[in-house]
Amino acid sequence: MGRNLLDLEETPRPDDAADGLAVAIAHYQYYRFETLYTE
Repeated sequence: MGRNLLDLEETPRPDDAADGLAVAIAHYQYYRFETLYTE
């Protein structure tokens, strides 16, 4: 999923890098949600 969202050609390696990207995406989505629905 993260690969598709970030338009990457390959899955990030090592797995720790993929996990880091997943955390960053989750935080970004949370921020967007908070910004859109708290106004």
